[in-house]
Amino acid sequence: MDQHVGSGPQPPETTEIGLDDGPIHVGRWRPDAGGTPVLAIHGITANLMCWARLAELLPDRCLIAPDLRGRGGSRDLPPGGLVQHADDLARVLEELGVDRAVVVGHSMGAFVAVRFAERHPEKVERLVLVDGGLPLPPAPPREDGSVPTPAAAR
Repeated sequence: MDQHVGSGPQPPETTEIGLDDGPIHVGRWRPDAGGTPVLAIHGITANLMCWARLAELLPDRCLIAPDLRGRGGSRDLPPGGLVQHADDLARVLEELGVDRAVVVGHSMGAFVAVRFAERHPEKVERLVLVDGGLPLPPAPPREDGSVPTPAAAR
């Protein structure tokens, strides 16, 4: 039986990595594990702890989960867009000595993951997008000239 059942998710080791405008807070589960590390990017209303269960399910992998700017332990960093987040993540991997990672992004984190893969393709072994990540083409206008939302168009 798993010794952690009922005790909730296990916290990661945490560190702060200096960026040009302040520190970014990073959690790592099993930093010394073998295999390609997983870089996990949370959504807009989340923080690095949303990946604790995934870390439990990947016992043979290092899982790296930063708090993006404005969230969790990185809440004091000035805001930035998708490009800034992507470049922050490249700096995180560089500072941790990680050449390549399996990049997983959820919701807004999936959009960040796509931008990361575009700007730093040499650092991406695989890209996993969960509930986001690729823009939908705009729906054609209706006969009355109104434009439906992407969800309504589907």
